[in-house]
Amino acid sequence: MALESTLLANKTISLFDINYALLLFFSTHLAYHFQGFFGYNASIKPFYSPRHLFYKIYKPQLPFIVAISGVLSLFFAFKCGFTVILYLVPVIIISALYNLKLGLFIGLRHIPYIKTFLIAFVWAYSLSFPFHVMYLHFPIIFIFIRNFLFVLAITIPFDLRDLNRDPNWLKTIPQILNENDTRVLSITLLNLYFIISWMFNTHGYYLIGDFILFIIGSLLINITRPDQGDKLYLMGLDGLLILKFFVVYILLWIQQS
Repeated sequence: MALESTLLANKTISLFDINYALLLFFSTHLAYHFQGFFGYNASIKPFYSPRHLFYKIYKPQLPFIVAISGVLSLFFAFKCGFTVILYLVPVIIISALYNLKLGLFIGLRHIPYIKTFLIAFVWAYSLSFPFHVMYLHFPIIFIFIRNFLFVLAITIPFDLRDLNRDPNWLKTIPQILNENDTRVLSITLLNLYFIISWMFNTHGYYLIGDFILFIIGSLLINITRPDQGDKLYLMGLDGLLILKFFVVYILLWIQQS
């Protein structure tokens, strides 16, 4: 996603800041495993899958993994510079408090209505505002809105997967709506993502790439159901985050050839 945002702003990856990419990688890795080891799941029914079984078996090793990711995150944060880190303060705070129990506070993810929006905000913010320091004339607002809509659209179905597992007081989007309306909302957000790209992007290869992502994403969202296994979500919907870059890069390469 960082590569794709760089391509969108500069039409080349030669200006790509590898230190910031590695900071994003290891800090995401740190935040994810931090939740797994120190996280708190309030009244959430247990869910068993090969992935959860793997984490249960290797949970004793998680502190070591968290420590490595933490050290490398600090190293690449130092390489990026103080100004970049200053821009990242909001998402660092959200990530730290997302699933952490402190006294009566049970984590941001357990506050009704906001969980999915927090995830989309952290992704979109990390891929836009800090780039203002690294690249001149970076279209911050456009890329923020674009990525926010995209990540929100493919994240909402994860709450649909957990519909029978999340407590009613959590008030996730599928709990407020119903299964079908949740899928309609996700596909509508993908529509808005494509419209935003069409309105503010004059490069044909990006529009073709966004249309391909819209079609694939809509098809995947349409087949999501509660209590499905992880493959559709982790390989399909999450896989769109990787596919997003490769589609655009290939189309850009074709155009420049």
